[in-house]
Amino acid sequence: MAATKREKILAHVAGELGRLGWVRGVLRRALERPREAGEMAGGTQLPLVAITGALPVLQGSLAGNPSLSVSELELAVHGYGMERDKPDSILSEYAADVRRQVMADTTQGGLALWTKPLTRQHADMLPPYFGFTLTFGIGFVHDLSGR
Repeated sequence: MAATKREKILAHVAGELGRLGWVRGVLRRALERPREAGEMAGGTQLPLVAITGALPVLQGSLAGNPSLSVSELELAVHGYGMERDKPDSILSEYAADVRRQVMADTTQGGLALWTKPLTRQHADMLPPYFGFTLTFGIGFVHDLSGR
């Protein structure tokens, strides 16, 4: 079965996030809390990011072509790390890096029409662990099968 456009976008974003110099791993599932990330191999896999994508929300048909639809995918990027001395500073730095990386190519390698940051953001600290979530709306064209 061929990958859907949603899956291609998620794979593209995962690849781009993996290029961040501080990222040791990219997961395709969110963790319960920052401490769960730290419990993975005693924290040796930190820092890492995880991406999750909601089901796309149909925005309408593509003008002039009713067999093609435009949908928006809500993509969440969850970052997890460990820092004893200045976790808030490192959290801010990592979140800014993620935002820059996702927004560097708003077409996501030609797969999307737009990428925009959404207002839902979250930060969590449980020293020495920290976590954050940034969300993005990614609009794309697809056929009735999602491709």
